[in-house]
Amino acid sequence: MHQPVELVPAVHQFSSCDAITCPIQVLVIDRVNGPANILVDTISLLLDQEISVTSVEEHADALRALEYYHFDLVVVGLYHDRPAQLAILPHIRDQHPDRPILAVGHHLPPLIEQYARKYGARDVIRFPERAADLKTLVATVAEGYLQPA
Repeated sequence: MHQPVELVPAVHQFSSCDAITCPIQVLVIDRVNGPANILVDTISLLLDQEISVTSVEEHADALRALEYYHFDLVVVGLYHDRPAQLAILPHIRDQHPDRPILAVGHHLPPLIEQYARKYGARDVIRFPERAADLKTLVATVAEGYLQPA
């Protein structure tokens, strides 16, 4: 004969707030497989620390995400044939002046790099062609921008 099993609700105990660590939050504004997305994906794969990545393509989605969530870093993909991508930079700089912004692109003309810095990018990164250079870039970005607070 089977004994009836009494179901007792589980009681969850959570750690104190000090024991919970949150990953670093990164917002990527770029098209799929664009230089910013590739860089942040590579960083998240190679680093030992947790990184939470939110990726959007549209500027309106980026501004909306910045209104509701805290991001430790914003990474914007730049293109020599799409200068409109620069338009998001002053909006982020004006609304979130302490937020570091990185701009990443392939074969960027000096004028686009200059405008990116003028409009709020802390650094403009030329996406490397060689894997060895990418590894060095990952280490540089991690050390400069992805250290937990």
